[in-house]
Amino acid sequence: MLQLEKNSNRVDLSTITKMAEKFPDDVRKCLVVPLFNANLKNTKIILMLIKSYAPSAKKELISDFLEAVDELQPWHVTVLQSLLDIQLDEDTMTRILSLLVDKALAYADDKNYSQCILSLLKTQSPFTDNQRNMLHEMIITHKTVFKKPMKNLFDKMFRHRDMWHIS
Repeated sequence: MLQLEKNSNRVDLSTITKMAEKFPDDVRKCLVVPLFNANLKNTKIILMLIKSYAPSAKKELISDFLEAVDELQPWHVTVLQSLLDIQLDEDTMTRILSLLVDKALAYADDKNYSQCILSLLKTQSPFTDNQRNMLHEMIITHKTVFKKPMKNLFDKMFRHRDMWHIS
């Protein structure tokens, strides 16, 4: 898989995507989960695999991601963002935010990190008090052009007591 990362072509990627559609559990266990622990330079393959999964299967992928990843790497942020298009339970959301808040200072200038936080704000409300505190900490330490939109969204969300949802 790591060799394919360097020399990927459409035929290989198409074949892997078809395998993921026919044998989703096997591909998840044998390809996707081990890639979470690899040091990837190119995320194209893993992102294609993730996109081939149905939204209902993404919850398992997120659980696998959280079990496999102890420390967030820059490429994990892109992968995580592609997994966050489904509604998560409170415990899973807290675990994801814990991973993100641990790297808030290190990724303060990373646009992918800020886009991931924006995705969380838009898709995962309502938040618990602890989750709000973690989100607030990430937003105030951030330094990209996305800081103001994140802050505005965060302020607007909690001014209305989490009773809204962006469609």
